[in-house]
Order: sequence, then C-alpha cells, then structure tokens
Amino acid sequence: MAGRAVDHPAGRGRVGDHPGRGDPRAAGGSADAISIKTARTGFTDSQRVLFQCEGLGVDVIMGNQIDGQIGTACTVAFGAAYATTSRRAGELSNFLDMSDDLLTEPLQISGGTLAVRPGAGLGLQIDDDKLERYRTDR
Repeated sequence: MAGRAVDHPAGRGRVGDHPGRGDPRAAGGSADAISIKTARTGFTDSQRVLFQCEGLGVDVIMGNQIDGQIGTACTVAFGAAYATTSRRAGELSNFLDMSDDLLTEPLQISGGTLAVRPGAGLGLQIDDDKLERYRTDR
C-alpha cells in the first residue's frame, strides 16, 4: 500500500493508494493501524487492504477524506460489513462541517453511532433539485 504516513489517535499507519503492493511498515510491525478510506480505494480495493491487514495482524480504522454524506454512507456500509472494520470507532463526521449535501434525508449521528441506511444498495436517495443546482458539468 504505497501511500503517505499518517498519525491517528489509535495508531500510526498508512493511507493506502495501491493495495497489494505491500506496506513495509505494516509487514515489519511498525504500523499499529491502517486507515481505510473507501473514497480513495473503492469497495474492491478497500477489501484487499482489509484482507492484507488481517493477514499481517494490523488493526484497521475506517476513515474518510472530508467526504460528504454519500461518501460517508459508503464508508459506513463497508465498515459494517466486516468484524475487523466494525470494532473500532471511525473517522466519519466530516460531513457535519458542510453546509449542504445531495441526500433527500441527511445522515444522522445518534449517541455516537452512524447506522447503515436501510433499503436497497446503500439506502440513499439523491435530491434531484440539489443535484441540478450543484452540477458542474455545464
């Protein structure tokens, strides 16, 4: 996982850009934890990072990259799918600093928990009016 080194309250690790290449610090035992960011690696490569960490005995933390609510919902869904990624607190509240988002129903943190949305897929519905307003491709 070639990436940049990060410090995290739960440990020191790397933000992986290229899973499967190996992280010498993780393999050498000097990384305590790896922050998986689904916005960076998607679901497939995030799963590869997770399995590599499990194989090396490195803890995993779910993080984000100042994601909006859609990216955060992706991280929550991925993190909830595996025991290894659901046992620690995640870095998931950055969307609270944003003035608006594209969802019809905003994500809610309650009692320190951000639950996976019910429904098909990620359980998200996009507000068509907001999508039209924020489009940048025209």
